[in-house]
Amino acid sequence: MTDLYYAKGREIWKSPVRTKIEGGESVSLGFHACTASEVVGDEGAVAIAALLCLGEKAQIPAPATIVMGIKPLEWADGAPGTYTEIAKSLFGHYSVWEINGTACWAPWKDGAGSIVEGGIVGAKAAAQADYEQRIASALIPVPASQMVGWHDIATAPKDGTEILLFTQWAGDEACPAFSKVQIGSWDDGNDLDPTHDFYRLADWSLQYVGTPVRWMPLPAAPVLSAPATEVEQ
Repeated sequence: MTDLYYAKGREIWKSPVRTKIEGGESVSLGFHACTASEVVGDEGAVAIAALLCLGEKAQIPAPATIVMGIKPLEWADGAPGTYTEIAKSLFGHYSVWEINGTACWAPWKDGAGSIVEGGIVGAKAAAQADYEQRIASALIPVPASQMVGWHDIATAPKDGTEILLFTQWAGDEACPAFSKVQIGSWDDGNDLDPTHDFYRLADWSLQYVGTPVRWMPLPAAPVLSAPATEVEQ
């Protein structure tokens, strides 16, 4: 497989990319990415090309947006002559009815119905709200330490907790962005000591220059057993 970037002297070039299409292939032209300084020389250019290859291969696509919701109750006519509609649920069934302009709703086995405004539509809305509240009451939040995989940076903790960050850097517009996985924490824009070893960018305290775009919790520290002690005979 051809490297995405290669060095030619101190110049770093992007390789042409061949893509198979119906009836042949499509070729995107390569281009000059950047030039290494005389200080790093030809060997430094090779290293930069390798870093660019790793960075482009590590690009993480934006996560798909998943909208979670609770399925609406499905209503059906009740027994003939009862003016009632019934919806089955995980908790039994809900009933709604309207008699002489007065609408009511009742959850399964909860006794008499509750009068609501808005007619039968309002009664169904009240039953749906009760259904959703019962489901929500059974849910618990997942601690950040139990979250798996990369997450959008907007959801990262902002209490100073150290986390694993995927960062990108486009400080030099002549070169494509570098990508790096590093440890960092949100510092809320606080000024750091100039002698501090970490970089600050976009309110983050980082190990290297970069803009965080994804995050995940750090793994738990290993439990190290004490070394075995030799017993004198």
